[in-house]
Amino acid sequence: MIYLKTDFEIALLRGVNRDAEHLGSVEAAVEKFNTRYHKASKIYIAENSPEEVADIAVSYTHLRAHETD
Repeated sequence: MIYLKTDFEIALLRGVNRDAEHLGSVEAAVEKFNTRYHKASKIYIAENSPEEVADIAVSYTHLRAHETD
């Protein structure tokens, strides 16, 4: 199993940027992430320790843009 670990703050920023329009506003997206997605993720992490059982754990917090020609 490959586990992609991202800080919750960064995941929130990415998710809000991606989903605000679909969810109707930035505030609605923040609410959805805090009360549903991140809440569920924290339960999953606490119950399953994915970083410990993964074959590979990758930090997905700091992404770099790759240049293409």
